[in-house]
Amino acid sequence: MGVKERREREKEATRRGILDAAQSIARAEGWSAVTIRKVADAIEYSPSIVYEYFSSKEAILLALLHEGFAAMAAYMRRALSSDGDQSSRLHRLATSYVAFARQYPELYQVMHGFAGIAIDPQVRGAAAQDVCEIVENALIAWAQDANVVLHDPRVDAEISWSLLHGIVSLSIVDRMSPDTAYVDQLVTRAVDTLLSGWSAGATSG
Repeated sequence: MGVKERREREKEATRRGILDAAQSIARAEGWSAVTIRKVADAIEYSPSIVYEYFSSKEAILLALLHEGFAAMAAYMRRALSSDGDQSSRLHRLATSYVAFARQYPELYQVMHGFAGIAIDPQVRGAAAQDVCEIVENALIAWAQDANVVLHDPRVDAEISWSLLHGIVSLSIVDRMSPDTAYVDQLVTRAVDTLLSGWSAGATSG
């Protein structure tokens, strides 16, 4: 390995360490407790080194926002890659959404502005574009397979996402049973209800 390649790997390792340290502090103390100095102490560097990579705490949060939505999109694509009918694929998609939030709660908080995190809605919307398209395309595939007309697939995708986000949010703030099996059951029922409603609407129309 050449000197340039080694330096690039060292820089990436330091950047990764900064992002991981921020999440670790948030996990223990909440996002409001995350500061550049605390992150620097956690990775045993000076704050000036952290500033070489991120100009502020907000810049760290922005990097985590993009990382979170990219990781969620990867989760969803893996869920859709398995065999099965379109209804089963939608159920796996919903389950993967909840599984991601469960595995990466700190990232999920950043992605959705929890814990007092303020990120420009337009920036958040752009970061979430891939996830939106995955949900929308999965719904369109289901509708075609079920001979159902979705009058506005993008709006229906937003409805689906909002419903899942609501369940996850209630779970995160301890307004719901901590039993993961119960939460998963709610997700299954929620998806079934949405699909039944759209199917019934197509029949009645």
